[in-house]
Amino acid sequence: MEQPNFRPPYPYAAPNESSNPYPLPPGGQAPYPPPYALPPGQAPYPPPPFQAPYALPPGQAPYGAVVPVPGQEPYSSTPISVVGPEFCTPYPLDLVIANKLLSSRKFSVKDINGNSMYKVKGKLFSLHARKVLLDCAGNTIVTFTKKIRTMHNRWHAFKGKSTDSKDLLFTVKKSSLIQFKTKLDVFLANNTKEEVSDFLVKGSWSECSCCIYLGESSTIVAQVRYIYIYTTDHFD
Repeated sequence: MEQPNFRPPYPYAAPNESSNPYPLPPGGQAPYPPPYALPPGQAPYPPPPFQAPYALPPGQAPYGAVVPVPGQEPYSSTPISVVGPEFCTPYPLDLVIANKLLSSRKFSVKDINGNSMYKVKGKLFSLHARKVLLDCAGNTIVTFTKKIRTMHNRWHAFKGKSTDSKDLLFTVKKSSLIQFKTKLDVFLANNTKEEVSDFLVKGSWSECSCCIYLGESSTIVAQVRYIYIYTTDHFD
């Protein structure tokens, strides 16, 4: 008979006693309760809740630990400052970019509770060579300019209203000339050689969705997806 996985209402009887309803397994295991002998690598049953150390099966993470899906790294848990540390949060942040159906020149960036956070002036997807990101007070945070006559459609992002090279934050360009799906390389200002991208954008232009990865790794920094929401809203 196998040893039960619960504690009997009274201690085990001594070995070889016929009155013992819970016979001990062979191998000289000591009576219950502890201390008693355990097979190598086996933890006491049940394991003390939230108490270490106790043995875990190979490859099994402790209760509550985040286990990444094989082949995919978890979201980056370390804030990465590109524009400035004041725009970083120690937790994932969901934002909504919204615009009116008949107007593509003004965009409002809000949190999931509907609170305005940023604004975008200029057509987000157009041939115009200049766009700006503003805070709620109308202060320019980032200025985007497109380099004219480039095969890779290179864009530059500058801090504030500046377009001076000393205020360059990052550049974005197509990874290749011919693409069936969107793939963009992002290089920070100090990455002048541009041999390896600091961020990589992969997505689908037709679906208006993409993922932003940390360099050439599979660590996801952000995700973007397009949804239709019909609402009555006002943009300043």
